[in-house]
Amino acid sequence: MQSDRRICAFRGWWTGSPPKRSPEDLRIPRLVDRVATEEISEVILALNATIDGQTTAHYIADQLQGQAKLTSLAQGVPIGGELDYLDDGTISAAMQARKEI
Repeated sequence: MQSDRRICAFRGWWTGSPPKRSPEDLRIPRLVDRVATEEISEVILALNATIDGQTTAHYIADQLQGQAKLTSLAQGVPIGGELDYLDDGTISAAMQARKEI
């Protein structure tokens, strides 16, 4: 577990996993065990916006089965991004993650 000063909006602990590995390599069984035995109220997924990332997110959701709140980082338009240069997938993700101002 690590603390990262770049994530100043979140006060908690995070851990990373290597991409494109088996569930054991991703330490998913350890995550499921920790959620079941510790007072973890939320698991925030920071996965690549790819099919592999989405598949991993669904797998983790199935494994946790509502034991903790499961969220993911927002995806879409980066800060300072020019709309003219964004692909359709990025714009679609941004539209789905929109919020009221």
